[in-house]
Amino acid sequence: MLQGKASADMAAKDRDYEAQQRREQREFDRQQRLEELRQQALKDKFIMQQQALQNLASGQLNVMETNRAASKDLIDQYNNVGNSLAGIYLRG
Repeated sequence: MLQGKASADMAAKDRDYEAQQRREQREFDRQQRLEELRQQALKDKFIMQQQALQNLASGQLNVMETNRAASKDLIDQYNNVGNSLAGIYLRG
């Protein structure tokens, strides 16, 4: 009888130990997955920041090109007006 009780107690302890091991493994796996998700979120954030910087740089280049073209147009208009005035002055 005592041997049966001891055997049952031992089996219960084994089950408790195995259950504890499974809980610890699940917690470890959960923590591992959380870390993977955190790392992926950091990578995604970095990629989004890089894309935003590239878009900003591209936008700045577009603005600079537009300003350069507008400046060239203004210079051309100024030269045309100057040439027209010079022509009027020389004819008149």
